[in-house]
Amino acid sequence: MKHFLLLSFILLLGFQSKADSNTDPSHWDISAVKIEKGLYRIEFKVSVDRPWYIPVLNPNGDGTVVGPTFNFKKGAYTLFEGVGEQGIATQTKLGGDSQPIYFYPSGAMFTQSVRAKRGTVITGTYTYQIIGNTSHKPLKTSSFKVKLP
Repeated sequence: MKHFLLLSFILLLGFQSKADSNTDPSHWDISAVKIEKGLYRIEFKVSVDRPWYIPVLNPNGDGTVVGPTFNFKKGAYTLFEGVGEQGIATQTKLGGDSQPIYFYPSGAMFTQSVRAKRGTVITGTYTYQIIGNTSHKPLKTSSFKVKLP
């Protein structure tokens, strides 16, 4: 019976550890802001739990760290300019990288301007990677849906 309890406990710890490694330490809030008549800004605000970070759009490095990407499904709107980013970025060399990686240590806001009519619903996906000092989370893709105010 002792062996069974010990084995059960070890398995439970293993599953908990695996679950912890798969949790997403990022928190996203997606909204639309009216800039002027017919022009809106989609805002992708992300905060990240320590000790994790989110890369900038073009993080540099050897290609193992990937910046966020945003894909918009076709609809009754026009994308205006490219995706922008705001936040306080920093840099470091991770692992054996010879070039520094650029990232936001606590969070950032990514934006996309669109021309559309009020009430238009915009949908799509965003793909991102969360990085740490010694490891990287796998790429994750999530869907979004936002109605213009």
